[in-house]
Amino acid sequence: MKQMVGLIVDGLSRCSPRCGNTLVVAIDGRAGSGKSTLAERAAVALNCPVLSMEGLYAGWTGLAQGVSALVDNVLTPLSEHRVAEVPHFDWNLMTWVHSVPLTPPPLLIVEGVGAATINTTPFTSLVVWLELNEQIRRERALSRQLDGVAFTPHWDEWARQEDALFANDSVWRRADLVFDTSGAVL
Repeated sequence: MKQMVGLIVDGLSRCSPRCGNTLVVAIDGRAGSGKSTLAERAAVALNCPVLSMEGLYAGWTGLAQGVSALVDNVLTPLSEHRVAEVPHFDWNLMTWVHSVPLTPPPLLIVEGVGAATINTTPFTSLVVWLELNEQIRRERALSRQLDGVAFTPHWDEWARQEDALFANDSVWRRADLVFDTSGAVL
């Protein structure tokens, strides 16, 4: 994981902002591939905020809506040098609860399924794709302490949404960095 963070830091040194004055690093991959862990570690190394797509999805069937919310509510305002009002979905209440203001930072990591789709491309400076086989991804995702039990009955539905999203958008082919996380300690 440390080497992946180093490659992200190095890759950013050759990037320029594409979202107003904000450099956006998009870390994408299917559920359980290690996006959140990598984003957290990169954020520490880069001293920057992380925006998790989980707060943008409208529940278990909200993947496509989450991508739209990222573009409409976050990236577009930041690109226009405005404060973004980041929506937040409460997974316990299964409803939208509030939005959080995000003043345009110099650097922002966005992590989650759909963070680097074709719709976000005009705004992203560096795209990272995480690759991992389905069995290991499933084991990792469903063993998480915070949400693994809740995710279990929705895994197949979520996977279908991922399939639909990535059938028309091969993010890994456009990615600046592609990492296989099978050997990573998460």
